[in-house]
Amino acid sequence: MSERAVSETPVAPQSGGGPSPLEVLSEYLIEAKGSLRNNPTVFRKLQTLFEKGRAPERVEGHFYGVTLAMRTGNLPGSGNVLNHLWGRLLASHPPWVGKGFVASTSPTYSGINFFLCSHTPFWTRLSIRVLRWVLKIEPAPEDERKAWGCDYKGGRFVARKAKSVYPGLEKEVFQLDYRLVSLGNPFPLKYLIDEIVEIDEGLYLGPLLFATRRLFRKYDPSLPAKEYRYANFGYFLLMSDRWDSERRRLFPYTEDRL
Repeated sequence: MSERAVSETPVAPQSGGGPSPLEVLSEYLIEAKGSLRNNPTVFRKLQTLFEKGRAPERVEGHFYGVTLAMRTGNLPGSGNVLNHLWGRLLASHPPWVGKGFVASTSPTYSGINFFLCSHTPFWTRLSIRVLRWVLKIEPAPEDERKAWGCDYKGGRFVARKAKSVYPGLEKEVFQLDYRLVSLGNPFPLKYLIDEIVEIDEGLYLGPLLFATRRLFRKYDPSLPAKEYRYANFGYFLLMSDRWDSERRRLFPYTEDRL
């Protein structure tokens, strides 16, 4: 699909015989895959969807996940080497396959990420080796492996409704904070805040927001978000079991088991 042929406005899923929201987003993934541009049309469409989504009251349980696209921060005119490499090496069978949320102290949730290694291509298996070393991910318990087809888990976060840290965006979101020192996350997760909004029932979209300032100082959550100058490094999806049938058809690698 050429970028010239795509509207700046996100495609509205049609009722009846039209594409479902997940089908539209799978097309966005194909459109963004391997692009060397840092701000192509598809990123603007995803941003519009994110801005129009609503902050859910609660997110609890296991959700399969898909990375839609990566970007090299918000640098204007910069080449998107990160997305190009991602698209060429990992996008067709990525290591990250979802998140889990457990109710903690109301209205806060604790969470963790899931990764897949079995029956995957060489580059995915290699990336898992890197993630085991860099992010300290660990083998998932047998019950979780059987239930969700994941092999590893790691990258802890605390989640709650909060004001977005996205620069210039005045919006309430469901925020996944990896930055709290008590979580013990290593580089680069200790600079990360994920944010999600619900764009359809059980379907969540969000950006990866990494701090680009005060990187060598202890994180202080009481400081205004602008002090950390968060930048968008990509978009991801989370899907509840309501979407299982379509997810297996469109993103079969999310639980690639023999």
